[in-house]
Amino acid sequence: MSKLLRRIVTSIDKDGKAFFESDDTPPVTFTMEGEWPGFNNVELWKTKSGAPSIHDEHHKDETYDFNITPGTVRFCTMRLPPLKKLLAHQSSLGREVDIKNFGMHRTDTIDYLVLLEGEATLILDNGEEKTLKPGDTVVQKGNVHAWHNRGEIDCVMVCVMIGALST
Repeated sequence: MSKLLRRIVTSIDKDGKAFFESDDTPPVTFTMEGEWPGFNNVELWKTKSGAPSIHDEHHKDETYDFNITPGTVRFCTMRLPPLKKLLAHQSSLGREVDIKNFGMHRTDTIDYLVLLEGEATLILDNGEEKTLKPGDTVVQKGNVHAWHNRGEIDCVMVCVMIGALST
């Protein structure tokens, strides 16, 4: 899966008949090329908070924020290059990497993830970890975590993020 995913969107016309609204390859929405070359997210779809309408259209945000408002739904892919490639890049920039904390972050979201290709290790802030293979799924509920790809090829995941309340 070296190329981006194809996105087909269906809709309903004014007469109530189904039609293909679009058939495209959505652009990369978020990347960290300076820090993590090869890492990217592609937002496939996003609904605004509240009940979505079947007539909603997708518009790429000017800025990409992983913390989305409660009720907002984001459908995206994530490509994560091998960890050794990312560490080599950091080293080439003269940066020392604390591998224990590398990539640790938290979002106020509930995430549903499916690993499509490669492998990825999900690391929690308590040190526990699980390595995912293609077809494995994760439900993640707003915890501190990092993703490390200890494999040899890029890992690709599909993710649905739902903005959630943290209290």
